[in-house]
Amino acid sequence: MPEAGLPLILLQVAITVFCISTMAYLVRLDRTRTSMLLFLNMAFIFFMNLGYLLELISKEISELMIAVRLEYVGSSFAFAIGMIFVLHYSGIRLPALLTAIIISWHIFVVILVWTYEHHNLFYTKVALSNGFFEKETGILYSIEALVVSAELALMLFFSARDFVYARQKRAEDLRPRRLVFIGVATSVIGQILFAFSVFGNFDPIPLSEALLAFFFLLAIRDMGIFSGKNLAHDRIIKTLDEPVIIIDNDKRLVEANDSARSIFESVRKTKEFSRLSDERLLLASSGSSTEEIFEGGRFFRPETMSFGEGNEEGGIALILFDVTKEHEHIEKARELKEEADRINSTKSVFLQEMSREIIKPLDQVEEINREMNRFARERRVAEYSNDIKKAVTRLKETVSGIEDLSRIERGELSLNIEPFNLNELISNVANIARPLIEGKGLSFRISVPDEVHIRFLGDALRLWQVMNNLLSNAVKYTEEGFVSLSILTEKLPLSEGKQYYLLSAVVEDSGIGIRKADRDSLFEKFRRIEEQRNHEVEGSGLGLSLAAEYLALMGSGITVESEYGRGSRFSFSVKLEEAHDE
Repeated sequence: MPEAGLPLILLQVAITVFCISTMAYLVRLDRTRTSMLLFLNMAFIFFMNLGYLLELISKEISELMIAVRLEYVGSSFAFAIGMIFVLHYSGIRLPALLTAIIISWHIFVVILVWTYEHHNLFYTKVALSNGFFEKETGILYSIEALVVSAELALMLFFSARDFVYARQKRAEDLRPRRLVFIGVATSVIGQILFAFSVFGNFDPIPLSEALLAFFFLLAIRDMGIFSGKNLAHDRIIKTLDEPVIIIDNDKRLVEANDSARSIFESVRKTKEFSRLSDERLLLASSGSSTEEIFEGGRFFRPETMSFGEGNEEGGIALILFDVTKEHEHIEKARELKEEADRINSTKSVFLQEMSREIIKPLDQVEEINREMNRFARERRVAEYSNDIKKAVTRLKETVSGIEDLSRIERGELSLNIEPFNLNELISNVANIARPLIEGKGLSFRISVPDEVHIRFLGDALRLWQVMNNLLSNAVKYTEEGFVSLSILTEKLPLSEGKQYYLLSAVVEDSGIGIRKADRDSLFEKFRRIEEQRNHEVEGSGLGLSLAAEYLALMGSGITVESEYGRGSRFSFSVKLEEAHDE
């Protein structure tokens, strides 16, 4: 039986098996920075305990030194990786240069141990005594002890700080933070016991490191802080397609995900915890600028989120959303609009020119028809002449409407503001509408106020066209019953010494009415509702759209009320200034 004793060997076997089981468990976790750090820490703890197990059962100095070499492969890195892990858990990431220096030092220590036979820098003498490793050490061994002590001190400080903070705030993760602190404290105790040789030649450090891993695993199982909080950080932030940049209150770069580093050269060249030089990102992170950032041929919209402990802000998380496609859509829409405007302008010019060309022969037809009517001797010829006159008048009204629409589209149509007599305007409208209404056997109802003698300033022609178009539309879609025109004037308070009136007009009919589904398209150009049902109704479909355009120029609009099959009610109101005769 080895001199170290069977109980110690069995204990070391159990610890080594526990390390292997823990590594197997960690392999099943998501592969993120946190889980990989924990796995590496356990791997080195495994090598430490395996080496110490072989050390306990060694019978010759050559076997012993093989075990010591293997043990140092683990112990030299276990404390460094453990420190990096605890700092990562605490939200602190060591600068890349410092991390490289620490790892390089421990690699150097492993090389020193494996080449101890050729120098006295680490060991000056080694021996196997009563089943245990005895040694005399050199200067670099003392430096390694100081480095390990510093790593343990950092682990203890930050794990204690997080535990105390969680306890003061009564945080939900108090228990796992306590477990992490206990694990680190166990490792520190192991170092103290070894330094004072409390257990003689027995080395309690491998056991204490295994216990550290055990408490870490309890923390994971208890609240998942490593596989939850930090793993979520690695999985979500690190793998986001959107660039994420973490900046502290001193404008230093705390962290940036892969997307941010690949897109922004300024971030890629900035070391962690160094001041970020890109003013665009700094302005966006401070909220001083919400302008989109252009980088690498792409547009990014910045969004920020503050973070910190308690009410004290620790910094800003800057998230940059790629809005390049939105810009492409906007640019495409702008190009399409410009093309549509160009086509519309060309169409408007064409319609205006076409209208003028049509008006000329219509004027000639109208002149010839007047002569024919003057010399007509037969009743049938006179009737034909009247039909021609009606057709020419209707066609000229349509052409005139098309010309007005083309001018409106180009912004060239304006109101002609002149004094007019409201009574004369309404009489003119009624005189033209009455024959049409009564010619279909309908009743014409008209209601006007006593103040129709008032003279107003406005565009009498456009008002006449609006009323005429509304009445004409009512007649077209009414086969029996009535069509009515109601006028109301309301005196408004004086404004800057001027007297204004609100002129309201209502055109109502007992016609076919309008379905709700057709109301949105009621004022579309060249559109007639229920085309198939009303195919015999005359008209170009311009009347209502023109009326709406004229009223828009006057700062008004048309209100429609209708019950399908029961009739419709169209109304509008315009503000007019009272005219004073000079």
